[in-house]
Amino acid sequence: MRKILFTLASVATLALTSCFEDTGSSYTTSFSRVVTIDTANVKVKFVADYTGETFSNFTNLSGTEQLKQFGLEGASRAEVLVQLHVNDLYQQTLTMLQGRKIDIHPVTNKMPADSLKPLAGWQQYPLNGTGLTPTAWVSGRYLNVLPVIPSSKAGAYYLMPDSVVSDTLYFSLKASYDTDEAKMFYETIQSYDLYTLCDTVDADPELRTKMSDFLVALKEHRTDSMRIALTALFDIHYYGKDTIMTQSALTNYFRPYKMLTPED
Repeated sequence: MRKILFTLASVATLALTSCFEDTGSSYTTSFSRVVTIDTANVKVKFVADYTGETFSNFTNLSGTEQLKQFGLEGASRAEVLVQLHVNDLYQQTLTMLQGRKIDIHPVTNKMPADSLKPLAGWQQYPLNGTGLTPTAWVSGRYLNVLPVIPSSKAGAYYLMPDSVVSDTLYFSLKASYDTDEAKMFYETIQSYDLYTLCDTVDADPELRTKMSDFLVALKEHRTDSMRIALTALFDIHYYGKDTIMTQSALTNYFRPYKMLTPED
């Protein structure tokens, strides 16, 4: 599949065409979204982050077998480029244009053996259709963030539970990478499945205790809302000096029931 170019604006292209008199105008617009892919029903459905928009009645995408055409076979999360056509009778037609799979990572339940290093920064991401550019955000059961590291290639990241304070879950994001001070690597979306907090059986004892505390908090707030404070170490270049600092980003509020099964 050819290289995907996703727009940073909510509208990539807009074409207005005059039609018959007194019947309105037709138009075509293309836009990108970060989505969770719902394949539970007969038709594939995309649910957009933050907006909760759902897209399902595509002209060229219906069943799960067609996801392969867009490189999304087996995918749970993706960035997608969609075309909307509205005719002069205001009838809407959706066409899937391109997709890029977002890999899903678990919450870390083992202490990392790698050499851990500070980040250079993290990116604000434009969630098209919202006007928002969060640093970290939760959608459904997924925590999302885009680190920046001084390297020429992608790094490895570990999302580790720290503590719970009231309605806020505190996580640390750790990084391991090959340093190249002449380069900066801007990661794509790193998406973490918060449901994997349940994977406590083989967890290291210290992390198992923290994961269990998180699960208790999620159950206690299952009918309420919670948020995440994501913390990382950063190598800050300040007046010619390197300073290691801790910085945090707060996510939006989310509903914990999305991370729990009915039995929890």
